[in-house]
Amino acid sequence: MFKTPFFPSHALISPTFLLNRGWCIFIDTRYKLGECPTYDSRDNSLVWTDILGETVQRINYDEPNQVTTHKTPCSVGCIGLTETPGVYIAGTKQGVALLDFRPGQQQQFKMVHSFDSLNLDADIRANDGTVSPDGRFWISTMAEDVDQKVAPRGRLFVYDGQTIEEVSGYDVHIPNGMGWLEGTVSGPFVFTDSANHRLLKDKKPFIEIENIEGCSMHPEPDGLTLSEDGDIWTAQFGASRVRRYSPEGILKDEIKFPAACITCPTFAGKDYNELIATSFNDDKGEGGKVFRVKLEGVKGVPKYVFKSA
Repeated sequence: MFKTPFFPSHALISPTFLLNRGWCIFIDTRYKLGECPTYDSRDNSLVWTDILGETVQRINYDEPNQVTTHKTPCSVGCIGLTETPGVYIAGTKQGVALLDFRPGQQQQFKMVHSFDSLNLDADIRANDGTVSPDGRFWISTMAEDVDQKVAPRGRLFVYDGQTIEEVSGYDVHIPNGMGWLEGTVSGPFVFTDSANHRLLKDKKPFIEIENIEGCSMHPEPDGLTLSEDGDIWTAQFGASRVRRYSPEGILKDEIKFPAACITCPTFAGKDYNELIATSFNDDKGEGGKVFRVKLEGVKGVPKYVFKSA
């Protein structure tokens, strides 16, 4: 397992970090728990969820001041693209749903696969999730109030448009960001075990997040995204930053933000060279807002598209 070394806040880590440490507030609204920002180059849109607020927000990426907020009947934990721009697949407290945000649509929320058949406890909801390279939707679930004194109740499922099956070996308290390092489901799979402060690779310990001097809590890795060079960009909840690791688990650089609890990064923009980061509103600093960082020499991997079986 690779243990993260401590870098003081003034450390100069890499040329990329030096060039691109500037952030800006992209969406100047405090969401309760912003999560899962998802960019679609086909219509230049960005969506993200507010899990606790039970809303999903959508913008034209070039018009960030014009946010359309969609109220949902239950919390939405994760969102994925579908073959139709403006239509999204989502993991919710109730199950898998389709969100149709195209103009003129009367039914914006349609449940397509309930969680009832999974016999989950009443306080379980969807958390992070993503579409895999083969077009399936991966959804993690967790308890709304985590009790680490009892056995983990978090689980991981995969939905192919017809059936939903559990992926064994991922019973953790807080399942979070995930991705495939080589762009194929047969390649290494990185999965976040937030409560144990670590990332797993193919179910084995990979990156351990240690205490950072000056942080009020032991940082928890949260959502993640990947760049074309195979690097892993993971939000550090409680540490005000997104950290970048090599495919081997080596810390390469980091970007600090004016919010303690960064929740999830994603790449956006036509060239996928801008990093968007959501955050949790802890009533401090700029918590709850959405941030943007323009990068040079880095290009993100576009989100995969869900394809129903």
